[in-house]
Amino acid sequence: MKLFGTIACAIVLAGAASPAFASTVLESDITEGQNLGVDVHYRFGAASSGTGSFAGSFWNIAGQGAVYQLCAELFDHDAVAPSYSVTEGLTSFGDIRDTQLTALYSNAFPLLTEAVNSYLVANNGSLTQNAALAGEWAAIGQYSVALQALTWVIVENNDALIAPADPATTFGIMNDGSGDQVATGYIMNWADQINTGAWTAKSGVKLYHAASSVDSTQDRFWMTTSAVPEPGAWAMMIVGFSVAGTAIRTNRQRKTLALAA
Repeated sequence: MKLFGTIACAIVLAGAASPAFASTVLESDITEGQNLGVDVHYRFGAASSGTGSFAGSFWNIAGQGAVYQLCAELFDHDAVAPSYSVTEGLTSFGDIRDTQLTALYSNAFPLLTEAVNSYLVANNGSLTQNAALAGEWAAIGQYSVALQALTWVIVENNDALIAPADPATTFGIMNDGSGDQVATGYIMNWADQINTGAWTAKSGVKLYHAASSVDSTQDRFWMTTSAVPEPGAWAMMIVGFSVAGTAIRTNRQRKTLALAA
């Protein structure tokens, strides 16, 4: 059992293979996952709007596997559409914003993936809220809401520079001590990383635009980790399979000694 546990742990941490989506995904194919988010203090225009949670979640799509999804537009129609036309990559919001979104997702989504995988290992493979893992669960929500909030800031911002706290933008974050300050810090820091050019497009994340079939329901951004593990994941796999190989050799040696006796 220890052998299988080691192998399973290595595979989980390596990340799932990236699905190859059909051009159309039906609502009937989608199983909605649990929302992952925390409260942040937001605003529309110059007016403070209050504290609320904006979250992503993992959807399981029949025949495709799990994908992380975020709302692309800033309006409150959060239902699942009757169908989505899925295209790989981000090509809908102009060169500047597509570049910013790609930098955001390819750098920040692996942070969320790492937090989720760590939680799965600690929670027996289940992505359900466990009171005994409150800190780890909060970390997942902080990454998730930061991804969603900064997505909306970028999409609604007409300028080249991302300004989450700028009241001139349509949607912004009130960095005033209300809401989850860790999540707020991620939003501000990630925007700085993209503005300075420290964050650029990286490999390891597959991005998709899932266009809703009806105007009353939001388009989505979908993302998955790629089939090629990051260096840290390779290291974990190598260690896991090394331990597994040692266990197999030890077991064989024991059997040989038992037969010789």
